[in-house]
Amino acid sequence: MNTPADLARGWLRKAASDLAGGRRITGGRGAYDTACFHAQQAAEKSLKAVLAYYGAPIAHTHNLGRLAEEARVVAPALALDIPALDDLTPYAVELRYDTEFWPDHRTAVSALAHAARVHAAVLAVLPRPARPAKARPRRAVRCAGRRRRATRRRAAAKLAKKGKNR
Repeated sequence: MNTPADLARGWLRKAASDLAGGRRITGGRGAYDTACFHAQQAAEKSLKAVLAYYGAPIAHTHNLGRLAEEARVVAPALALDIPALDDLTPYAVELRYDTEFWPDHRTAVSALAHAARVHAAVLAVLPRPARPAKARPRRAVRCAGRRRRATRRRAAAKLAKKGKNR
């Protein structure tokens, strides 16, 4: 059975994944509405992590203001900008289906920055067992093709050197 810390870690990992997805989108050339959706989802999942850790009921809502108020009841030290959260809330549903909503790069970056602040605030109030482990950097793996080419170059250089010595 999952402990409250396990549940919180799961929510936080999902939130981090949403942040990463949104950042990848804003690093490219578009789909900024999707980046805004990921920002809202990251903030929502971060807030739900607090509720999960403290065993509070998790409402089936995308309303970030409501989730923040509920999270503050169980974690009073949680410092959040509620009006800014209310700006992110519509990205969950309404604006995803609004055919007139096409945010620009600046809007998406701003939404992701706010979601990242929510995520950081949640990490700051949760104890270490509830936080996901930091990802270890992956070791660079050389491509087998590169190794073969490098070996061929060394062999060719060796043969050329021998040819000059004769």
